[in-house]
Amino acid sequence: MTLLARLALAALAVVVGASLAACGGTEARTGGEVHLRFVLPRELPLEVTVHRLEAGAGNPSTGAFEAGQAPEPGAEVVGGDLEVEFDVPQRLLLVVRNPLDRPVQFWSAPHLPTPHAAESALAILCFCTGDTYEVPAGGTWIRPIEVGIRRREAVDQLIVTHVITEGAAPTLPAAPAPRR
Repeated sequence: MTLLARLALAALAVVVGASLAACGGTEARTGGEVHLRFVLPRELPLEVTVHRLEAGAGNPSTGAFEAGQAPEPGAEVVGGDLEVEFDVPQRLLLVVRNPLDRPVQFWSAPHLPTPHAAESALAILCFCTGDTYEVPAGGTWIRPIEVGIRRREAVDQLIVTHVITEGAAPTLPAAPAPRR
């Protein structure tokens, strides 16, 4: 290799290094943050928390439990704020506690990722399925979920908002029969 070629490669290396440093360093990002948010009407005092499913915890099923009968969830994910590795979904347990002296039916509208343009980055196995759920009076309802960020669409932060509504989930009317 000629001296001129070596100098050109050295200059290119300096320019690339400076560009990478200006972009936050030369280390590749390995993960980001997911922030789970739950919006409920004021008159619906359900307590919604998210807990880690520890390795070896098995595969809990979605279910409702009378007061004092719910299994102990893993460590709480305080505020619903998770640090995640790209392409490694976090196994979580969604816990809904009902302090009322009556059972409550509820459902969740489809989740809203923010920024919306990063929707394709979200990897999620959710509870916003269009189903109606019920938590007994003074009881607990649980559902395993998974949340992560896909590497190919990696973002630094993703907020996932769920709106929980009291009552039965809306249903669509049956499609009309085709005309012949």
